[in-house]
Amino acid sequence: MKVILENQQLSQCENFLYLDGIAYQDANCTADVVRRIGLASGIVSSLSKMWEAAGISKTTKVFLHKSTVQAIVVYNSATCRPTVRSEDNKNLRVFEVSVLRKICGLSRRNRRRHVDIMKEL
Repeated sequence: MKVILENQQLSQCENFLYLDGIAYQDANCTADVVRRIGLASGIVSSLSKMWEAAGISKTTKVFLHKSTVQAIVVYNSATCRPTVRSEDNKNLRVFEVSVLRKICGLSRRNRRRHVDIMKEL
């Protein structure tokens, strides 16, 4: 569709940043999901001493996780929700479980199911 403003045709872009989320012409949210996981990973890394601190309760760690890490990942998700692929959902779940493992002081070698970890927290 051509849009003409003051006798000049406006160019159409393939993507743009809107409310801190990337909107794509084809409505694919994969790149934005990857971007958000990357942003949240940076926060998780910067809080690594807090995740490992024995003097901080798991309840406090979970609260901090929900208020910072989760907020970054799900911010503006309402605009992407209809187009999120199952692969994107899987990546989001894997990231979520990795953070919850850090909160519990576990690694994948501990062989604890993510369902059990979520129940604990």
